[in-house]
Amino acid sequence: MSAITKEQVFEAADALSAAGLPTKVADVRQKLGRGSFSTITEHLRAWKQAHKAPEAPKKDELPQSVLDLAGGWWSAALKVATESLEADRQLLEQQRQEMEEDQREAVAFADSLLLEGEQLKEKLQESQTLLTTERLAHEDTRNKLQAATGELIEYRASHENMRERTEDFKRRADHYEAQFHKSEEEVKEALRRAAEQENKIIRLEGQLEKLQAELNHQVENLVDELERERAKSAEVAKAAEADRAAAQAAQIEVAKLQGELSAAAKKNNRTNS
Repeated sequence: MSAITKEQVFEAADALSAAGLPTKVADVRQKLGRGSFSTITEHLRAWKQAHKAPEAPKKDELPQSVLDLAGGWWSAALKVATESLEADRQLLEQQRQEMEEDQREAVAFADSLLLEGEQLKEKLQESQTLLTTERLAHEDTRNKLQAATGELIEYRASHENMRERTEDFKRRADHYEAQFHKSEEEVKEALRRAAEQENKIIRLEGQLEKLQAELNHQVENLVDELERERAKSAEVAKAAEADRAAAQAAQIEVAKLQGELSAAAKKNNRTNS
């Protein structure tokens, strides 16, 4: 974004002045909607200098005849008054320079606070983006967990079906032995196969339990991570709010200093007049 120009500050100040509104730095910045306090202060000082009321004409000097009549005492009194006025002018000039220095420091401080506020706002937006990403990742993990849970239910149903089939196979084996007098070797082979099926079912159950434990552990870790990110975002938001309050206080202090400077300038104008 380009810097605020002198013409833009002059235009904003003219608009405020035409509307009968104050033309302080904060008012001009609000009118522009952007810009640093130091840049606006520099251009606004030039605008005020250009719109400064003309000085009152100096009073005519005393006629020569009056000066001649007054004699030496008038010259001495005029010299003393001139020296006193010069001393007052030097003092006022020193005070003006000190106030301008204080104003520059206040404006620089306000600019730094404004920059810090913008940086904190960017960090807060980054944290919110990160939180949104984590939430989406958590939602994806939850969907995967639900899918895995569905598979686990299917595995259990398959396991129960296999168990029933094994039991049915055993019953049929016993029935065949009794009915058809199968040989002992045939019965042992049938029982061996049934045992293998049972062992296979047991291994499958162990794998399913391990998968369930891993999924539960992953979900717990994701929940903990999400809670930490939420706490971190809350801390960042709290710090940003405190910095905004500090920036507002600094703006109020700058406005106060500008009011004091304006009052001193008016007093200086009355003294010079």
